[in-house]
Amino acid sequence: MDEIKNEKKTKVKSKSMFMRWLSGEDIHKVKSKDDSKKKETVSKKEATSEKKPKVKTKSKFMRWLNGEDTHEAAAKDASKTKEATNKKETKPKTKSAFIRWLNGEDLHAGKNEDYKKLVAEANAKPVKQLYFKTLQNPYFGVEYFKQLYPNKEKCPTLYVNGLTKFYSGNKAPSINNISFVVEPGQFHAFIGGNGAGKTTVIKSIVGAYSSWNGTIMINGIPNTNPASKNFLGYFPEKALFPEATSTFNYLLSMAKLDGMNYHDAVAAVERVLKQVGIKELEKRCPNSFSSGQKKKVLLAQALLTNPSILIMDEPTAMLDPAARQDLFKHIAELRKLGKSILISSHVLTELEKYADSVTIIEKGNLIYTGNIHDINEKITKNLYVVDVDKYDVVKKYCNQKKLYDTTIKDKYCVQLSTEAQKQALFNFIEDSHLILEKFYPYVPSLEDVYDKLTTIAKKKIAKGVKK
Repeated sequence: MDEIKNEKKTKVKSKSMFMRWLSGEDIHKVKSKDDSKKKETVSKKEATSEKKPKVKTKSKFMRWLNGEDTHEAAAKDASKTKEATNKKETKPKTKSAFIRWLNGEDLHAGKNEDYKKLVAEANAKPVKQLYFKTLQNPYFGVEYFKQLYPNKEKCPTLYVNGLTKFYSGNKAPSINNISFVVEPGQFHAFIGGNGAGKTTVIKSIVGAYSSWNGTIMINGIPNTNPASKNFLGYFPEKALFPEATSTFNYLLSMAKLDGMNYHDAVAAVERVLKQVGIKELEKRCPNSFSSGQKKKVLLAQALLTNPSILIMDEPTAMLDPAARQDLFKHIAELRKLGKSILISSHVLTELEKYADSVTIIEKGNLIYTGNIHDINEKITKNLYVVDVDKYDVVKKYCNQKKLYDTTIKDKYCVQLSTEAQKQALFNFIEDSHLILEKFYPYVPSLEDVYDKLTTIAKKKIAKGVKK
């Protein structure tokens, strides 16, 4: 057993210094031997390794103990850092607006000059509408308006010419050279996609923005004149009312803000409550109303001054179908009273029932403005709906006669420019023993008009053609 144990390689544990001292060994000699072994191993590692050992810098305290002047060393280090920073190009710090104002600088001068430059650049590039003889002229302002409409009784209810608006920080205008008119008693649809600039135009008209370029006249009065506000009623998109106030008191405070005295304000509130049909709700808080009732309060607020034109921004938003129909009934009644309506909405099927004129904008640019009947004639180009029992036979006839035919929303249409072409088609249908059920001019919807004009505009933008 002892032999087997001797054959095994066992690890010898190193004795502690105390045990080695007890066994009679000279500890100091052992320490010197161990130190020499450690030095040999360290020297071997330094020889094999390529890395250079890091030299530790002495602290200021140790340098001071060694007799060095630490203040001189600190001065030298500071001079070195200054030389290094002087070599680098440092950006000068801009003074704050408050400090510049204290120094007597005019903070608005630069902004006004930049704004004038941007406006001048925008006006130098005239907008060319697709189907509209532009209202843009070399002359802007009230004087040019007076030349166009010397008789105030015949002037439009709303006149917008060359309206351009820049937002701070943007070199490109948000809306660029927008021009249109709304005649007395006209229902004017104002349409465009999201981000087209509709709200920017409306806020410029009602005076929510103080800086813009162009001319805006309301009943022959510049919209910057407070007197023009008496002819304008604004219907915002969102219904926001103060807490803990009745409908009557809310409308009364709005009438006072319009400049009415107490007796006239009370009479105006009584009138609009009956006109809109919410007399029974006058003692309740508007915040407790339904969406349709809140919209009626906004309509009553817009009618307080008995305005000539109502400007409505998405009035049917968040309304159910019944509330929408009810609101449009009130709008139709107002139109019968001779009031002009400018309405912005995404629901084009509702607008086409009432609108007789339209303005379309896309990405801040004017696409079309004018009468809906005129644009329908230019888009349809003498298209007629031909409802027969066999379309293939009529298609062959159109190919032979080189007549343009197309299908629009399941309606087969043929372009017939002259009466002779119409009569020839009738004779062909009769000779072919076909059954003609319907034949009438094709009238596009407002949505079709919008899609047609915006697609043409997008193609021109893609080709790099300036509109």
